[in-house]
Amino acid sequence: MHDSEQPERKPNPIDAPDTNNATYLGWSDIPQYEEWPADYHPPNKRDYFQYLDRLNSGLQNGPKYQNKRYETYCLNRWLILCMSSHLRMSDRLQQLAVDLFNGLPRSKFGVRIHVSALVTCGYVIHQHDPRRECHPQTSAEAFDPFVEQERVNLRIPRKQYASLYGKIEHRVRTGQLTPTKHDAYEVDPAGLQAWREINEEWDDGWL
Repeated sequence: MHDSEQPERKPNPIDAPDTNNATYLGWSDIPQYEEWPADYHPPNKRDYFQYLDRLNSGLQNGPKYQNKRYETYCLNRWLILCMSSHLRMSDRLQQLAVDLFNGLPRSKFGVRIHVSALVTCGYVIHQHDPRRECHPQTSAEAFDPFVEQERVNLRIPRKQYASLYGKIEHRVRTGQLTPTKHDAYEVDPAGLQAWREINEEWDDGWL
């Protein structure tokens, strides 16, 4: 069979990205509009090295194949981090909220994702910060003002908040949590970027 008759080879599915690998291509350090002097590369350097970084991490396999499950995982992680930060949660409580949010079967709750994020934060705050009350049975005067304001802003009915709070409480009490794992070390993308920024000061070989 001649080469021209060979069947098209399709990339393998991406199921286990190596997001914790030590290689970093430095695309974020390249000026946004810097271009190659030659015409045999994609013209934009930043886009080119960002693409190579995604290939190297297993987030992408060719121009069309992307790890959608991991992308969704990252989006949900950033959502809960943003929510917990907005609610003035400590670093420790933020991490507890991230871990709990990742272990909840959110698709089975039948609510919008930001509703799950808020109630998850409310549950963590109530359980681990004695100064703040977020339980549905808490009186309006004692209820945490940051959580209450966010509930109002997101137009989440009290009944819906209470219902989901009870479901989360039940899942935690009965151990019905199934955390999602995407690589061997569960490296937080923010933590990995911080590591890269720190080490950049000691390495002159970065792009």
